[in-house]
Amino acid sequence: MGVATIEEYRPNEVSIEASLEHPGLLVLTDVYYRGWKAYVDDRPIKIFRVNQLVRGVFLQEGNHRVEFRYRPDSLTVGAAMGAIGLIAIVSLLLPSRRYHKTGQ
Repeated sequence: MGVATIEEYRPNEVSIEASLEHPGLLVLTDVYYRGWKAYVDDRPIKIFRVNQLVRGVFLQEGNHRVEFRYRPDSLTVGAAMGAIGLIAIVSLLLPSRRYHKTGQ
């Protein structure tokens, strides 16, 4: 037997306090979607697709803090590409500003 309480529920993060007498499966009835990461007591854990629709994590007995965070790889790649693009634009503009200042 176990008890789980949702402490915080936001679009990109869910925090749950769980207490289990025996190992079990904690199921969050949100649709399973790639990009979600799960952490139990601040350690990464694998998310399983339950009934081909929702997501769940296996927990050992005891008290646990479970966090689901939406961090898709595409977001990380997009942010890195944006930063590289910004650095490229700035590096292209800096030499032209120096040239115009010395040419006057």
